[in-house]
Amino acid sequence: MNYIAFFSFVFFTSITPGPNNISAMMYSSKYGFRKGVLFVFGCLIGFLCLMLCCAVFSSILYETIPAIKPFFLTGGALYMIYLAWIVWKNKPHSGKTPMKSTHIVLHGALQQFINIKVIIYAITVWTTFILPHYNTLSALIGWYIFLSCFGPICAFCWVIVGTSFDKLLGKYGIVVNAVMALGLLYCAAAMAFDIFR
Repeated sequence: MNYIAFFSFVFFTSITPGPNNISAMMYSSKYGFRKGVLFVFGCLIGFLCLMLCCAVFSSILYETIPAIKPFFLTGGALYMIYLAWIVWKNKPHSGKTPMKSTHIVLHGALQQFINIKVIIYAITVWTTFILPHYNTLSALIGWYIFLSCFGPICAFCWVIVGTSFDKLLGKYGIVVNAVMALGLLYCAAAMAFDIFR
């Protein structure tokens, strides 16, 4: 396996802005550090389940990707538009808003199953990097644990960003929300255009 390509792909896919990282930053900024950590814990639960599903079914999905690609792209584009709307309507805040912890953990876990970035990431990692080169149970379990934990670790970095820049985000919240919403809409448009290629 080309470890440089593998670790580059894993790092840049996990650390760049996406639904998990943006949500983690917004939760920590709006509700506080603890709630951001709870969201990341939910992401970890979702990652553990999703990575296992992708590891088990990746060989089947890998063969059918050309047939299901338009569905993935359509779902992903719609999800990005939904997230852009949520980010846009999020109002700048002056204080922390209370929210139940269980809702945050559940949202973090369930988001993984509709997060097209994570689904495509998981399928790509398993079919391109892991399964062609490893077939022992211990190696597969090791990669499963690593991949399931790395994404939430990167989301935790965004929790720190959201907490650290809370005052800045509060002061320029409308501008930050507009930029993030436009970025998500750009991603949605790119995915929609890719359907017709």
